[in-house]
Amino acid sequence: MNEQFNTGTDTGYIKALDQLHYYKSIGAIIEMPQIKMTRSSKQNSALHLFFTWCSNSLNDAGIEYKYTGLKLKEIEIPWTPSLFKEMTWKPIQRTLFEFESTTKLNTTQINSILDILTRFFAERGISINFPNQFDYWLNKLDY
Repeated sequence: MNEQFNTGTDTGYIKALDQLHYYKSIGAIIEMPQIKMTRSSKQNSALHLFFTWCSNSLNDAGIEYKYTGLKLKEIEIPWTPSLFKEMTWKPIQRTLFEFESTTKLNTTQINSILDILTRFFAERGISINFPNQFDYWLNKLDY
């Protein structure tokens, strides 16, 4: 049986201990490799907020996505966070790291992609930054 337990949560830790006690009771030999999490749920939320900010910045700058379809005619459509992720972020990610899922990214890889995108936006006079706790609290303040 190959099970995974997130020992970073109380429930996962208890389930792992229960399973370990079971294996002890039957005298099993077990292997316990550590699986490192690539990013936290907060980092995941920040990444998707970044996609939103980038799509909004592109739309505000009048830079629309050019879709070629319908008899090879070009159609300009506004950016969405999902469109930015699929048509901008992921192609850069695939080129640099040769994998599809953003869940496999670590902080260093995210920073590499951010450097490329920051440079792209800066060349067009657009300032972007990756969401952080300071941004979170600024957005929470009521003026």
